[in-house]
Amino acid sequence: MSQHSGSRKTYGECPDCKRQRIAVAWCKNCDVINLKENFHNWTSENTKIDEFIKYTQLNAKSCMDCLEWIEFDHFDLIENINKRGAFSSIYSAVWMEGPRWNLDEEAEIWTRSGPIKVILKRLNNSQNMSQEFVNQAKLDANAETLCRNPKLNSRFQQWFEILTIVRNQIAETSNYCQNPRLVNRLINGLIKGFNGWIAGVNGLMMLYRYYKCLQSGALAECFGVTKDPTSCYMFVMRYYKNGNLYTYLEETMGILCWRDIVDMLWSISAGLNFIHGHGLVHGNLHGGNILVECDVNSIDTKITDTGLHWPADKSMSFQQIYGVIPFVAPEIFNKNLLTKASDIYSFGMIMWMLSAGVRPYYDRPHDKQLIKEICSGLRPSIVNGTPAVYSKLMFQCLDVNPLNRPAASQLYEYFGNWISEICDSPDPSDLSNQFDAAEEIKFSNLKNFDFNIAQCHEMAIYYSRPLLDYA
Repeated sequence: MSQHSGSRKTYGECPDCKRQRIAVAWCKNCDVINLKENFHNWTSENTKIDEFIKYTQLNAKSCMDCLEWIEFDHFDLIENINKRGAFSSIYSAVWMEGPRWNLDEEAEIWTRSGPIKVILKRLNNSQNMSQEFVNQAKLDANAETLCRNPKLNSRFQQWFEILTIVRNQIAETSNYCQNPRLVNRLINGLIKGFNGWIAGVNGLMMLYRYYKCLQSGALAECFGVTKDPTSCYMFVMRYYKNGNLYTYLEETMGILCWRDIVDMLWSISAGLNFIHGHGLVHGNLHGGNILVECDVNSIDTKITDTGLHWPADKSMSFQQIYGVIPFVAPEIFNKNLLTKASDIYSFGMIMWMLSAGVRPYYDRPHDKQLIKEICSGLRPSIVNGTPAVYSKLMFQCLDVNPLNRPAASQLYEYFGNWISEICDSPDPSDLSNQFDAAEEIKFSNLKNFDFNIAQCHEMAIYYSRPLLDYA
């Protein structure tokens, strides 16, 4: 029988169990067996974290689509790199074994890379990590994700099946299940099993969205979790050699060509579209949470720290505001909840930062007065030579009315189209002409450029912190 174009891709038969593989050189059945056999050989000494890691391993879609527990003594050359947030500290290290991402084509197996430089993100005061913080960590894990019953018992699989039924009932038809009384009974059991954390159907839908956040190339990679000698937990993340957006601007003296700016924004919008597409909100998008790595032909930018902007030992309070003042949407200071639209405002400020080559409001205190002015309509001035189409989109993102801001999906589409016209199309257009003219203006002004890095005001704070006292 001939295969039609929509046929599922096949990867051959596993030589050991004879089942079909679901990814290149990887048999889920055999890998799960091996991982289960290894469960008794490790523990984070935190039940919530153990269950979180196990869940990603048992539900992976490839050998790299899960987390692992990594003992702290498996790292060498640990060094504090003097970057911090209000609730975390950043270290570089060498992971001696490295992740399983080398393909031995002859043996058809994945092997460890060997020594590799990584980032260790230490979660301060995480000895007593809250369940809500663990739940939010799923996006930073960049794997199939979890927000679930802490007991990890046999009921969870049944619960997830019911959760899927509920989703299908809501999203498709009310006739999906022929036994609604059974569904209702199991839903009630599910809600009780979550110890009051779930609030009806909305909670179930959110669980489903969290679970559906599969590994995405648009988000920064996380390899696993470790614990330092003080018993604080640390995320083990891919090392991005150019650091975050702040350090990258310092490294380049703020001089970026417009094509690179558009390319970076396309990648960032891809990550934001991924997050919003699963019904989630980042909540803390700023230059410190955008990681950068350059090679000869491209700039790779990834979003990180999704939802991890409050203390690890606390539950998120709707009465508290955390963030970096210049990137926080004005409605948030007026005690409104974080939304997709507030993420778009933050994205607009990133657009301005890339166009200007400096951090927003770097030359003044980040205090109550700045918040007052932002809420009254203050926005950074357009930089001379910025393409009109760019400025228009940027200020749409920064609009005081959240309803007037574009969606992340629109941003992703816009920047994708811009790249096609600016970089790929051989024929000039109004858009490409705008960016060509802007490029000429930018580089003709270099002879008058001050190549000193702009010094930030001592009260300009660019890491996430509680802002309730300022609002």
